[in-house]
This record gives sequence, C-alpha cells and structure tokens, in this order.
Amino acid sequence: MDIRLVTLGFVGPQGAGKDFASKTVESIWPDVIHLRKAIADPLKAKVEQLYGIDVSARTPEVRELLQRHGAEGRDSHGELYWLNRARQVCLETLEQHALQPGATVAIHHPDVRLRCEAEALKMRSFYGAPNERCYLIAIDAPLKLRDQRLRARAEGEELSHETDPTETEWRDISVHFRTNNNGSPTDLERRLRDIVGTIQVWLSLPRAS
Repeated sequence: MDIRLVTLGFVGPQGAGKDFASKTVESIWPDVIHLRKAIADPLKAKVEQLYGIDVSARTPEVRELLQRHGAEGRDSHGELYWLNRARQVCLETLEQHALQPGATVAIHHPDVRLRCEAEALKMRSFYGAPNERCYLIAIDAPLKLRDQRLRARAEGEELSHETDPTETEWRDISVHFRTNNNGSPTDLERRLRDIVGTIQVWLSLPRAS
C-alpha cells in the first residue's frame, strides 16, 4: 500500500458531536483524501437485516438491539470483531480507488468506543501502510446539552442510560487531543482547526523508532 495513511478516531459520549466533528475535519482539511467508516456500520447492517428495521431511528429499543448484538459479536469472534469488519471494508474501498503513489489518505472512525479498539488503531501497522499514523480526538459536551441535541434530532432520539461499556469506556481511553463541543459549530470548527494544524505539523516530522 504505497500511500501515506493517517487514521483519525473520534472518542466521546452519545450526543457529543463525534460524527459532526469528523465531517468538520474533512471540510477544513481539503488536500487529503478522506474515507469515513463508522465501526458500528457492519453491526447496524446486521441488525437491519435481522429485524427489518431502520436503525437510523435511534430509539431506545434500536440502541438496545445494537448493544446486545454488538456484545454477542465480540463475545463470539473477539473484542475487535466489529473494528476488523470495518477495517476490511476500508481496505476494499482503498483497493477500488486508483490512488496516486504517495497520496495522503485520512480514514475516519467517528465512533471509537472501547479501549481495545483505540489501542488497536494506535498500532503502527493496523492498516498495513508504511509510516501509518493514528490520532485519537475526544469530543465531549455537558450532559444537558447532549440531551438537548439528541432530542432536537428529527427522529427524537433520547439520551440512553450510560451503563453499557460502549457508552462508558471512552473516559478511560488515552487520546492525543481533547476538546469540548459546548458552543456553536463555529467554536468547534476553530478548535478542530487548531488540532488539524498540530496533526499536520506532526505528520511532517520523522516518526520516532
């Protein structure tokens, strides 16, 4: 794989704005090829197929199904099962594109929820690219604000009880950057511009052995 690869993992609680932050980074870093793939996408596809439902509704019932089947997949196939499924999709997508040698590709995972997933992504060769880098960005927001954002969505999503590991382990993940999404979209964009600027500087430096 003759490309320069950087993986961006977004960590944080439900309703903090991880997906929005990922899309914002994509818009402010235009000279990089971006590939966004949620770790939960293969899980969502499985639940939709099994139950014939639209998981984008994000009701408490849908969230419970996702958590249950997610746990079953990890218990049966290993703790990195869903991350590895998402990884395979990303690799297949990269193979389908005629990328120029030396092209810089940023793979976004906007839903890094478990410590094991974060540690795997930080491995030097998770995607098999030379000089591969990974940066984890934690996005947080006050509980009341997160609840308001979820309720304002068209589907009327509510904040779930944060007892499942996929909702609690993010606090223990060691990340490279932390920022609060407690203001306007412009405020978050400004903070993310600073983070992207730092990443660009780090990418220009030789990687320590």
